[in-house]
Amino acid sequence: MVCELREEWLFLLQSYYVFIPFLASCTNEADAGVREVNAEAVFANDGDGDLIIHFFHLLPPDRFEKTGESILIQTPKGQTILVDAGKPIVGPLLDEYLTELNIEKIDYVMPSHPHSDHIGGFLTLFETKEIGKIIDVNLPLDESNVYNDYKKLIDEKDFTVEYAEEGDVYEIEKDLTIEVLNPPKGTSPETYAFANLTAGIVNDISLVFKLTYKENTFLFTGDIYSGVENSLIKKYGEELDVDVVVAPHHGLGTSSSKKFIETTNPQITFIPTNVLFDLTVIENYEAQGSEVYVSKFDGNVKLVSNGKQIDVISETESERVVDSEDDIDDEE
Repeated sequence: MVCELREEWLFLLQSYYVFIPFLASCTNEADAGVREVNAEAVFANDGDGDLIIHFFHLLPPDRFEKTGESILIQTPKGQTILVDAGKPIVGPLLDEYLTELNIEKIDYVMPSHPHSDHIGGFLTLFETKEIGKIIDVNLPLDESNVYNDYKKLIDEKDFTVEYAEEGDVYEIEKDLTIEVLNPPKGTSPETYAFANLTAGIVNDISLVFKLTYKENTFLFTGDIYSGVENSLIKKYGEELDVDVVVAPHHGLGTSSSKKFIETTNPQITFIPTNVLFDLTVIENYEAQGSEVYVSKFDGNVKLVSNGKQIDVISETESERVVDSEDDIDDEE
């Protein structure tokens, strides 16, 4: 009866394009945690011994330029993993975010794929932060000036680079594991030597990995399209059922098929976008019972996991109002 009432209210609210996350979920996979809006707490260093994930809000120079995505993982023992770094223009902003978090070393750099809105910020961070290991996908994008600058810095600074593919497992520390699900085993420059590297091809070789911390699970998806989603569903099935999912391709309609949403069944969904926006995708995650956070509306978002419960702290109070001017196409 309670769920029925919640669903009725949710339907009424969604008709006005407003979303209240607590009404959306009648069942949770992880233990329900704190949900609060607290700008100061987002960058507070108060999670010793917990897994902390920062979904950065990459503020654009103007509201119509997309800036990509960047996600920082802080492990219980203090290691850092930076997944993507947005466009070059937000490199200084990312440097400020990391400095505010007292982070001077990035232990693992994990670019999901070589598009400029995912690797651009590394052009700054490679100069300002100490870098441990780079875990990359083995597909150069030589026609991209940003990629060439990125690769040049890696070579000049002699960073350690390791190429990830399906089946690789990284035991980061006790109770914290990363399992790579994509790109396919054997992916290399020769794999696509015959092809024009379209945006779709590059997106589909994105690094997809499942992070497990004790009882909590998180799925990072890069920019994969629905075809790769379907392949992953066939390969992994219920293993894709996670507590938190990063919506593929910034929440665009190329991805997040209904089957993918049903299979991942996330308690929490994060959509990393400052400009691009697809209301239908958000509604589909909500209909599955997921709490949806969008950087465009919620600002910087911090997840804190003790391995069983996940707390969510957002920077701003979201109104979830659709602005049709933001519906612009994306090629990367």
